[in-house]
Amino acid sequence: MLLNTIRLGEVEIDEEKLVLFPEGVPGFEEKRAFAILTPDEDMPFSFLQSMEDGDLSFIVANPFVYFPDYGFELPVSVRNELNISNEEDVTVICTVSINEKDEFSLNLLAPIVINSNERLGKQVILHNSKYSTKHIINLSLQEEPHKAEQITVGEDFSC
Repeated sequence: MLLNTIRLGEVEIDEEKLVLFPEGVPGFEEKRAFAILTPDEDMPFSFLQSMEDGDLSFIVANPFVYFPDYGFELPVSVRNELNISNEEDVTVICTVSINEKDEFSLNLLAPIVINSNERLGKQVILHNSKYSTKHIINLSLQEEPHKAEQITVGEDFSC
């Protein structure tokens, strides 16, 4: 399917890249269908592009590239909502922001959790967390990407 986007122009979207956010994303609850677009595999960022609004996209990144020790417990309610039955199906991305000093930061307080098998997503706000919405990243100190081994998915989770 073709989509005219503000950041990438007209792009062909593979249906396998679509992710449904049943509740939308905070602040854009009416937007529920998104695609993860990576225009350049050498670039450390991707775009979470709304399929309903070509002007709405978020810059996102794999948090484990910059913070290998990042981890949190995924509540059972979120696991159920996203039909997660296997930890290997969990993909975690975080939104990127750029401040007035052109510093990049990740929102580790509200990761986007995706069941890549079911193509369902949700932005999860971590309550009582040590993380914040602005963790400055150093682009020159990128680690190799890590799988979400630091994510636990709540009690009674069995694969």
